[in-house]
Amino acid sequence: MALTPGAGYSPHGAVQESTAASIRLSSGGSDIACGQSVDAGSQLSLSFSSPTRQYLVEVVTSTSSSPLQGGRCSGTRLNNQVAAVTIPKDGTITVRAAWSSSRSSPIYRSADCVYTVKMPGCSTPGTYLDNGQCADCPAFSTSPAMSTSISACQCVSGYTPASSGTCNACPKGTYKSTVGSDACTECPAGSFSHTTAATAQTACTLCRDPCAAGEKEIVACTATTNRVCIPANCTACATGEYLTNCNSASSSGGTCVKCEKCNGGEYREGCAGISAGECKACTAGYYSTGAEYTDSCLPCSVCKSNEIAQGTCLVSDQVCTTTVAAKNITYDVVFTVQLPMSSGKFTQEMQKSFISAVTITVETVETNVKITKVSNLVSGTGQGSIIVECKVLCHDEGESKTGLPDAVLLSVGLTSSSSRLSSSWNLLVLAVSVVYATRMICNL
Repeated sequence: MALTPGAGYSPHGAVQESTAASIRLSSGGSDIACGQSVDAGSQLSLSFSSPTRQYLVEVVTSTSSSPLQGGRCSGTRLNNQVAAVTIPKDGTITVRAAWSSSRSSPIYRSADCVYTVKMPGCSTPGTYLDNGQCADCPAFSTSPAMSTSISACQCVSGYTPASSGTCNACPKGTYKSTVGSDACTECPAGSFSHTTAATAQTACTLCRDPCAAGEKEIVACTATTNRVCIPANCTACATGEYLTNCNSASSSGGTCVKCEKCNGGEYREGCAGISAGECKACTAGYYSTGAEYTDSCLPCSVCKSNEIAQGTCLVSDQVCTTTVAAKNITYDVVFTVQLPMSSGKFTQEMQKSFISAVTITVETVETNVKITKVSNLVSGTGQGSIIVECKVLCHDEGESKTGLPDAVLLSVGLTSSSSRLSSSWNLLVLAVSVVYATRMICNL
């Protein structure tokens, strides 16, 4: 269905673009605005308000064109649910409609409504789709956005897969800089590391030089220990102690003293041999309580996507608490707009113009108001009433809100009573007031 605007089609004449009717994809009874994304493989309805019984509907993907059954030039409108659409796996999908009131009348064509196809999945990294719900990857693993299986969850840097399926921290003397199933890499020969869950080779520090003449090596240089040398006549101390009162001229073996603890958020480096060592600050992502001597800091816990960290992970591990997700609440609102007429009676044509004005307003103004139905009551006094049914989507952080505020009714009433619908400008002003006034519901 090319139906190029301006092209002639006998006996109708030239095709004309029109905003009198619009076509949209629909889900759960609510239209999906043009330009939005739709999930690949999903089944969606088509919502189309045809001004006439003579119409045609078409869906075009980025790779194919597929006219729909139920929308044919001699067809009957099917209560705005023309057909179901299966969304392709990628690309774009375009819906459009054309109509004519008779064989000799012009063919009108709606503007194209284009959607982008997205793969189903969870948009937050570190989650995956599990039976239709987003679930967090196991501890210390992550996944790309839009993941659809737990198999997409891979161990983060500093952690490696275990046979049990969990991700275990790389032990001291090793590191892992990548996300995935790689094993932890040992520090290069001649270097060591006291860091658990190290994420880079920079965690590895060169061992001290070999022992000098008159010294003896009591701790060798390994991936987890620095070389420790003491005077040859001194006595070696246990791990966590250092030697005092001993040098190359001493007649005794010296005295072993326990290494001192540091403040919270610090660790003691180099307490061994005849050195008491010194306190150094933990790097970001690690903590120490300062309750006892330690030669390294511990890795902080990682919170899940639905959790927030309480406190600063420095002198203690951070505590992850579950957040209460904000709710989206939809309010069904019905109100009546009085439409004074400058002359003549309230007509179906006037109703169509108002519907068109409301549609344009909703599409061009950033709003959470969806006009779902517009009907009319006609009197014989040159005045009519339009009944507008809306759905208002509110993002609610706390208690539910109910009811329609008087301010909304007042705003709509004042605008409509002062507008004589003698021009399309009056209609647009009225439509804008309806949309903006109804938004006030979310601010109750």
